[in-house]
Amino acid sequence: MTIISRPQTLYLCRIASLFFLIRVCISYQHDENECGVYFAPSTIPGAGFGMFAGIDYKEGEAITPGDLVVPYSDFAFHNGVDSNRDLPFIWNEYAWSSRSFDYMDEEAISTSGASFGLGAAVNCHFPLLNFVDDYETMKFDGAGLHRSRDPGAGAITPYHNRVGVSMRHIPAGMELFLSYGEGYFDKPEYSMVPFQEDYKAGDEVLDKFVNFRNEIIEELKPNIAHSFPESMLSLIHGFKNIWSSKVLNTLPENPLVLDKIADQGVEYVHYNRSIHSINFLREYGTCMDNLEAKQSTIEQAGRGAFTRRPIVAGQTIAPVPLVHVPHRIMLSTYPAKDGPYPDLDDDERDASLGPRHKQLLLNYCFGHRDLRMLLCPYGVGTALVNHSKEKANAKMVWSEKSTQHPEWFETPVNEWIFSLHSGLAFDFVATKDIAVGEEVLIDYGDEWEAAWQEHIHTWTPPLNSEDYHPSYELDRMENLEVKTIGEGYYSTRTYNLRCREVFRPLWGLLPFDGVSYPCHAIDRYDKDGETVYNVEILLRVHNEEGTICEEELEEVLFGVPRQIFVFEDNPYSRDHAQTWSFRHDMRIPDELIPSAWLPNGTCSEPVQGTSIEF
Repeated sequence: MTIISRPQTLYLCRIASLFFLIRVCISYQHDENECGVYFAPSTIPGAGFGMFAGIDYKEGEAITPGDLVVPYSDFAFHNGVDSNRDLPFIWNEYAWSSRSFDYMDEEAISTSGASFGLGAAVNCHFPLLNFVDDYETMKFDGAGLHRSRDPGAGAITPYHNRVGVSMRHIPAGMELFLSYGEGYFDKPEYSMVPFQEDYKAGDEVLDKFVNFRNEIIEELKPNIAHSFPESMLSLIHGFKNIWSSKVLNTLPENPLVLDKIADQGVEYVHYNRSIHSINFLREYGTCMDNLEAKQSTIEQAGRGAFTRRPIVAGQTIAPVPLVHVPHRIMLSTYPAKDGPYPDLDDDERDASLGPRHKQLLLNYCFGHRDLRMLLCPYGVGTALVNHSKEKANAKMVWSEKSTQHPEWFETPVNEWIFSLHSGLAFDFVATKDIAVGEEVLIDYGDEWEAAWQEHIHTWTPPLNSEDYHPSYELDRMENLEVKTIGEGYYSTRTYNLRCREVFRPLWGLLPFDGVSYPCHAIDRYDKDGETVYNVEILLRVHNEEGTICEEELEEVLFGVPRQIFVFEDNPYSRDHAQTWSFRHDMRIPDELIPSAWLPNGTCSEPVQGTSIEF
């Protein structure tokens, strides 16, 4: 018999431990060619489609690649109504508040963000939230395009790289759930959607019910005790027909799972139902994380969509679910009667001379010369796919898997276009083999190409554009010498100068309620090798109508550093708000337009050099 010494035993244990750690590490390494996210029928009844984990994810792991957010501003004003809710505009159901994104509040008086991918394709289910966006990764820049030299400036959104990460361990096949915020459900149709506090109350109700059941069963005859839990549970759920109760909606309906749910919490009532098998996802869903954003190879295009995995000819690259816009004129913008843009006053739009410009969202939508409606994609990475007639390696086809309302293909547009839920989808399909890291390109159509060529040949840089920097660039310039009053007011340019509140208490002043305040740099000088400033803090005085009528000097701070300053863009001052920025919808090929959608049953002939009127 071989005797192993104690040192040898310890050595073998260490080797075994090392192999175990290696196995654990390998188990967390995902196969890069395995789909990480599927677009498939949701597990929430009536919710349409949702996003699903194709592999296991650890807590804090990135799930979706960075995607775009496109701002649209003062939408009610430009459409001549009092509220966005007065319009049949589905993007209002998918868009996010401007407060969700840095710098978006400066776009206009009221701005929303049309957020693709995780911002539109994922569902919300409060008890099973497992997915959140990583705001630290969100970026804001012009992709290298500048108004002094690039005709593509203002044609793309500066908001990008919105990444989704896991909040907890997510098993393969589970639906991804992101919080919309309770305010989203402040609508009559969502009045019975339970919130987090309702699930906590549901736990208390279920615990009391289980305790009561356990006590009463001991006193009942066996034949009655067997059916008692089911009868009592049915009675409790019957109260929902009498009382409107979110708490009752959290309770399980199956008496056989009462003890398990009581142990784990009522939020787990829907846990098992939220998971599809991978085979189900492969059969009924479509992989939606094959694309990622990089700098485009197409001149003036900014960012583009690049493959994360090899794609073979004929393979679906990505599903392209679509939000329909009833009429393209809804994306028109107008001046105010009292000025070029709306302000905090109750301005009315001036539509007498027609639209002033179009919302940036138009550039991210598909249209057709014979149709007034638009179809806007919201899949993961699909809004990044650029145009090239010569280099196109993909095409659009109608999606059999992701289209929720195929009957719309046989129905006139005016019979379904005002539905406040999406129902159509394209697929991007490879027309040739595409290697990993290759940009995916489609043909936007001859009409789009003609409009772009006209734009780049007639475009000229706006006046004084050489010195233009948006606020986010100025904020990042740590060594910037901020202008003093004697060198010129920033408020006379495209941005305002403000001072951060955090510095006031450091200089011995009582704190204000706010993040920053209007200010002026009155002097700049060197102190101990550092550039410092004397600044005036201003308070804005409003009249009875709420209009700013003057700015009063509140206090002066001496010797403050550059970091006190923060820049703020004036409304409608950024590239994409300028009338010289390019606008045109991508065009749907004639062969994809159903005859039922056309007035005469067939597509008209394109007219060279013309575009559909707004």
